[in-house]
Amino acid sequence: SRNTYPISAKCVPCPEGTDNQGGYTNCTQCAPGTFSSSSGGTCTPCYEGYVTNEVGSKGCKACNPGEQANALRTQCTQCDAGFFNPDQGQGCKPCPLGHASGKGASLCI
Repeated sequence: SRNTYPISAKCVPCPEGTDNQGGYTNCTQCAPGTFSSSSGGTCTPCYEGYVTNEVGSKGCKACNPGEQANALRTQCTQCDAGFFNPDQGQGCKPCPLGHASGKGASLCI
């Protein structure tokens, strides 16, 4: 069975925050930037705008407005100048033509 590991003669689901990494012999904690929110699940990268820097994470937290997740999904970073993010848990977007923003902006002016 997928995402289980053997105990004696039977397989049991890996707990939240772990998966079997395809080995079927033991469960391994999810790496930073990934999570497993259900028993028997797989470690999945955090969604855009969400991060976790913990090992064995069961979920990811949303970045604040004016921020986005880094490529590894391990920390939130400020939007670059010329970009903005008005919402929690989203990525930074370029300012519309004729508008500007500074670093970490939640809106363009």
